[in-house]
Amino acid sequence: DMRFHWLRDRKLRDQLRFYWRPGTLNLADYITKHHAPLHHRNVRPEFLTPQQRLLDLRKAQRAKRAVQTALTITAINAYHA
Repeated sequence: DMRFHWLRDRKLRDQLRFYWRPGTLNLADYITKHHAPLHHRNVRPEFLTPQQRLLDLRKAQRAKRAVQTALTITAINAYHA
């Protein structure tokens, strides 16, 4: 299987490291298993960012861009003055 050999090659080149974790601590293991709907609801906060947090991050990002734009415009106007 080429995927195995590709991974093995990357490990031999010290480009990747692999760590074993038990299933309860291995977040990647979750998506490879079938779970009941109740389990999905219980682990959802570990995999999804709450909507309000996303909105707050987007708002902060827009504010930062607005400040950067204002500073750029100020610098351009000062250069041309």
